[in-house]
Amino acid sequence: MNFRVFLLLLVMANMFGFLVGMLTYYDQMAGVNPLLWVFIPDCPLYVLLATLFFVGVFKNDLLRCITAMGLVKYGIWTEYVLLGYGQYLDSKGFLILLGVEHIGMILQFFLVAKQFDKKTIAMATGWFLLNDYVDYWLGLHPYVPNIDLPVVAAFTISLSLLVPLFTYWIGGWTERNAFVNNVKKLVGI
Repeated sequence: MNFRVFLLLLVMANMFGFLVGMLTYYDQMAGVNPLLWVFIPDCPLYVLLATLFFVGVFKNDLLRCITAMGLVKYGIWTEYVLLGYGQYLDSKGFLILLGVEHIGMILQFFLVAKQFDKKTIAMATGWFLLNDYVDYWLGLHPYVPNIDLPVVAAFTISLSLLVPLFTYWIGGWTERNAFVNNVKKLVGI
């Protein structure tokens, strides 16, 4: 397969995921001050940022780090929520689609990640902890059953503290891994 075609398909899949995600969060965003919208559609935001990175719109290391960490954090978060609360969705087909899309987010981490310096990772971690604060202290979290909200909040904050360590460790590995580097070169990243 031509890797430019792969990149085009990836961008198209990401834009589909972005649109589905924005439709999913539409009702929640409609009732919130627009200044807070950046904190609501977590997965669609990081898929959009990944797409912008893939097409060369930005090269900023901090934004790239936030994108990489967001892909893996919210990919894992969503898989956790789908496994624990998937019964609240109306459609099994939609559940499967969400599962596949979010595994794709996790895998895209490897295309976006690189060896980020500690300062960049620390600043990105601050962004995710701020997002957790807005979600669970200001109440803008994605819809999950309120009975388990403390468990989901603890899991989310744990991810905000563990994903930076994962990013630091794996980011260096992605730069040294021949397969990942060859894919990045062939795709033009």
